[in-house]
Amino acid sequence: MREAITVTAVGGFPVGGHESDGRFEGQAHVQYVRLARPRGAFPLLMLHGGGLTGACFGDTPDGRPGWQWDFLAAGLDVLVADGVGYGRASYRPRPTEALLRDRQTLWDLFRVGYPDSRFPTAAFDAFLKQVVPVNRDLPALRQAGYDAVLDHVGPCLLLTHSAAGPYGFRSALTLPDSVRAHIAVEPSGAPDPDTTDLAPLRAIPHVFLWGDHLDDDQMWRDEYASARRFHDALCEIGADSEWIDLPARGITGNSHLLMMDDNSAELSRLLCDWLRGKGLIAPPAADSELTT
Repeated sequence: MREAITVTAVGGFPVGGHESDGRFEGQAHVQYVRLARPRGAFPLLMLHGGGLTGACFGDTPDGRPGWQWDFLAAGLDVLVADGVGYGRASYRPRPTEALLRDRQTLWDLFRVGYPDSRFPTAAFDAFLKQVVPVNRDLPALRQAGYDAVLDHVGPCLLLTHSAAGPYGFRSALTLPDSVRAHIAVEPSGAPDPDTTDLAPLRAIPHVFLWGDHLDDDQMWRDEYASARRFHDALCEIGADSEWIDLPARGITGNSHLLMMDDNSAELSRLLCDWLRGKGLIAPPAADSELTT
C-alpha cells in the first residue's frame, strides 16, 4: 500500500514558445505537484528522454509507484516537463518525418532483454504504449523550451534522463542560478569540455547514474565516454561531481530505463540519499505529512 502525502496543489502550465502563422510553437508543458510541507527548499524538475514523455516518471509499466511518487514521498515538490514536440507540449509542423521506433529496436536500445534484466519484461507491451515518435529536427526549439522552463521555475533540483541530459547540461550553463543540483540518469552524451566553459557549473553538484551492459553496444560506449569526460572536467575545475556505476556497486542488470526497473525504488532512495548528503532534503520530522 502506498504511503499518503498531503498535497496542496496539482496542475500544469505551458512555458515558452512563440507565435508563427497564427499558431504557437516551441512551448514545453510542466505538470506540478506541491506538498503541504515539503522538506526541501527547491522543487525537483524531471526531464524525460527521447521518444518518451513525462509519463515515464509516473507509475512503472507493471503498476508500481514511479519516481514522481518516490520523490514526493521523500519530501520534494515535483515538476515533470514534456519537452517541445512531446506529450502535452506544443504542436509544430515538421520538415522531416518523426521516427517511431519498433519493438525490437527499443528492446535492444534500452537494454531490457538480458537474462539478469531488472526491467519488468512481462510489462514491455505496456511500456510500448507510452512511447511516442522521436523528433530529431527540433533541437534548438527544445533547448529553448527547457531554458524557458528553468527560467520560469527558478531555483530547482534537475533530474534528466537519456536525451534530456545534454539539454540539461546546456540549460545549467545558461541559467546556473536556476539549477541547485543535477541528477543525470544515463545522459546521452554531454557538451565537449574542450570547447565549453564549465565555470558556471562549478557551484552545482552533479551525480551521474549508470546501469548495466553498457559495453555491449558501441553507441552506449560512446555516450558513456562522452559523459565521463564531462564529469572528469567538472572535477578538474573543482566542481562537486559523483559518478555512480551500479554494477561497480554490486547492483547488476539495470536497463536504460532505471526509473522502471524492478529496483527503481532502491535507486530513487540512492538519489534521495545523495540529495540529503548535499543538504537539499531535510530528514522527516516526527509530525511529517507522511502517513501509512
